[in-house]
Amino acid sequence: MFEDKKPVVSSLDFSERARLLTLYTLLQRLRKEDESALKEMSKCLSKYEMEDFKGAILNQRSFEKLILEKPDEVQSYEKYLSKADRTNALADRIMNKRNYQRSKIYRRKAEKEYETALGHLQELSENDPTISMYFDRELDFSPGGLLGPDCVSVPRHNSSKSRYNRHDGTKTTKVEIAISYIELYLDRYNWSQ
Repeated sequence: MFEDKKPVVSSLDFSERARLLTLYTLLQRLRKEDESALKEMSKCLSKYEMEDFKGAILNQRSFEKLILEKPDEVQSYEKYLSKADRTNALADRIMNKRNYQRSKIYRRKAEKEYETALGHLQELSENDPTISMYFDRELDFSPGGLLGPDCVSVPRHNSSKSRYNRHDGTKTTKVEIAISYIELYLDRYNWSQ
């Protein structure tokens, strides 16, 4: 986004220009994952700006902690999901014993239970759209959406241990937060290409 941008320096004094150029250099180093650039940020940013940056890190960590919590609504959905998962696992065990007809019966039952779970989740998300942050995928209930009544296509809580959970559990690094912070800072000075 800022790769080829240079600061508009005509309206700035020498010290501010030098500061922006140093931040731009730090940004390039951070993009190359040079963590030593993090320590040098304190030389370029004021005390207030460093406190703001540290606040951004704390906010990100708080958000990452929040999405791993389970509100009551998520727990109620998980009860439906757990029942469907157990029925689906039973169908798998029966299939392994080569009883295909009986397995098919349980597979259909699991599909209906997944539909019930999805219906419950849809109702919850209509009442509270922010509930989507607790799940590993977008809650798109439209006919062309990616959600479906099977063990692979249903949303899972971010902390779910299921092999079908798409949330990778990785945290945003300080370097990534620093890149965003510096990009926003430089953007205030109307960088042009």
